[in-house]
Amino acid sequence: MTPIRSLFYPTVNGEFTPDSHLASIQGGICMLVKAFRALGLLSAFTFTLSVNAGDVRAAEPTVMSVNQCVDQMMGYLAPENLVSVTWLSHQPSELEIASTLREIPANFGFIEQVLELRPDIVMAGQYGASSLKPLVRKFNMRWVEIPLPQSLDDLASSWSLMGEAVRKPGQAAAIVSELRAYFARVHERIADKQVRALILNANGWIAGEGNFQDAFLDAIGVINVASEQGVQGWGQVDLETLVRWRPDLLLMVSNSYDSEALATNWVEHPLLKRRPSRFEPLYIPADWLSCGTPAMTLAAQKVADHILTQERKASGSETADDL
Repeated sequence: MTPIRSLFYPTVNGEFTPDSHLASIQGGICMLVKAFRALGLLSAFTFTLSVNAGDVRAAEPTVMSVNQCVDQMMGYLAPENLVSVTWLSHQPSELEIASTLREIPANFGFIEQVLELRPDIVMAGQYGASSLKPLVRKFNMRWVEIPLPQSLDDLASSWSLMGEAVRKPGQAAAIVSELRAYFARVHERIADKQVRALILNANGWIAGEGNFQDAFLDAIGVINVASEQGVQGWGQVDLETLVRWRPDLLLMVSNSYDSEALATNWVEHPLLKRRPSRFEPLYIPADWLSCGTPAMTLAAQKVADHILTQERKASGSETADDL
């Protein structure tokens, strides 16, 4: 009986050898080339292969990011498309994708770097890199600008724009859907607690109505004290005002590379320690809140766990249920 192997691989004196296999493949290729050439089809065959390869490249446009939030969003959506990120994404970070971003070459937003890399897309944020935009267009390169979101609907539009740009609209839409669903679950668990919270950013900056941090608090069912006090957009608060507003919960936004920020130091002030408060202050990494990425679910989880755990401690239970 003929061995099954010999039906698929060439043999020498009935035995399979790698050399005979290679020789057979080479011979087969030569015969195909001769046949295509004889029929006048070789050039068409080569052209078809090159077009198909071009289609694959076109489906995966290369992106040079010149905005830190774009770095992070692309890091979740399509890190394989990134050929460069901002130097800020090589700094310490709490993001799960931080190590991936640090492996991608960094840029400082210089036109020389753009021309060296020749990406299919230079992707920027709404603010910053204003001097780079006309230069990129001068060299007939594609510039895509991702708006700064002020609401969850804005965020959905930003993800949609990015998804369309890199030909991954479905993945972008899925990220938004998962964020909304997660926020809804958190909202269901803690909204009835009627927690009045204040997000305190570096140097006393707070987020009022019409700000994305306000939208985040609303989505998870927490009352924003800044909006309650009439703050529109960004505002600043001093220590005395903060004490007078009496928030139930202070959410302290901390930067991994800026341990001296007022937002991380105020919690140690004697006035804050003496003030009556429903919950202890909670630190949240800035990276989790800044850019509308899936890391926002970590912030939502941490806030909910903090609220539920402390309430359960007061009633004799030590842990919060998983969300």
